[in-house]
Amino acid sequence: MLDKGTFNKDKYEIGDFLDSVGAELKFGSPKHHIFFTGHCLKTMLTWF
Repeated sequence: MLDKGTFNKDKYEIGDFLDSVGAELKFGSPKHHIFFTGHCLKTMLTWF
């Protein structure tokens, strides 16, 4: 999704939104699993 976008948003709109809320995304693959985490300040998400 982050590389290609979605039906409604292209990858640049998604990236701009994540930047605007100060989001931090992490991906990892230790020995036996993979993970994805994301963080941002709730005060930046006005639609919640």
